[in-house]
Amino acid sequence: MDGIISAMTSVKEEIANELTKLNETNKDLAKENAKLEQAKEDNDEFQIDRISSRIRELESERSARLEVININKEKLRSQVNRFKQTIHKMLNEDKTLGERIRTLFREQGITIVSVLTAFGMIIGVIVETFTGYFSFSFSFSSIKRWCTRLDKKTIKKSWKTIIFSCRKISSCITRNGNKRIGLKFIRYSIGWYNVYHGFITKTGEEQQRIMNGYYSFQQIVDEFQKENIVLSVNEANGIASLNTTTELKISKGLGNMLGFNNKRKFEPNELHYGNKFVDFAIHKSLYIHLEQVSTSHNYLDGKPSTLLAVIPVENKEFGEVITARFEHPEYKCLVNDVITELKLEIRDENNNKIINHLPINCVLEVI
Repeated sequence: MDGIISAMTSVKEEIANELTKLNETNKDLAKENAKLEQAKEDNDEFQIDRISSRIRELESERSARLEVININKEKLRSQVNRFKQTIHKMLNEDKTLGERIRTLFREQGITIVSVLTAFGMIIGVIVETFTGYFSFSFSFSSIKRWCTRLDKKTIKKSWKTIIFSCRKISSCITRNGNKRIGLKFIRYSIGWYNVYHGFITKTGEEQQRIMNGYYSFQQIVDEFQKENIVLSVNEANGIASLNTTTELKISKGLGNMLGFNNKRKFEPNELHYGNKFVDFAIHKSLYIHLEQVSTSHNYLDGKPSTLLAVIPVENKEFGEVITARFEHPEYKCLVNDVITELKLEIRDENNNKIINHLPINCVLEVI
């Protein structure tokens, strides 16, 4: 029964829930836009930047919710059409109750409509048993009228039959063994950092820290320039050069990003060249992992994996919003178990979890 109860999630309720959240997001957007206008009147640059960033996040969230609502509406229309076809097929074939229920779940999957239809079939058989006729009607009001005509003894007998039939339904459900899932839509804001615990230390002077963040090469040049250090890059080959008037140490991560290959110490009055090209894009791709993906036939680098999809990363500025849609996604098999939630993780090419400080919205499709 737990599997049936967990399966009875209405698409209409999902749409209503998303519409409620969308309404809240619209209200938040209106408030933030009012705050932005006030900040512009006050000429407060800090507040303008902060509020603008918040508005971008809310607009991204709003677009994602609209996408989810549209997908659910299409799914609902498709589900209703398939439901009609399946019912027509079952009512015109001479099959036992068990065969009809198995056909229903095989054709429709475990949905609110298919589960209620199965209950309708069971009740129809019970009606036929006690009254000698069967009139299938997908209506709770008709079931209620029928129940009022039965005496307590008959109801007690039929209740045992219903419990037995519910167990038969459970045995017909193959959990999620035949279900597959794919990524239909993703919208993410670049919110990860490429500089962590960065610092510049000149001999005899206090260490100058570089705040954690997502930096462009020019922004790092500006940080070095504050310490009278000349940093540049050859645009023809991407190799950086550094010149300092005093002995200098920089953090390992910063040195690697600038192409100095773990070099941390730089002698004064000497031009230092990197031995590989400058690379500020620490992530080349986003690896979308779903915990509920079956690893039986899903591999990454020869090992079982929960990988769902790989998304190339576009090198843009911090806070930029990237959107990708997949009309024909690659569908992966779900684990053969009752699923009550989906757990997504975003990792990099080294299988490290990406810590993103801005929203990532995904839409998944189960078939």
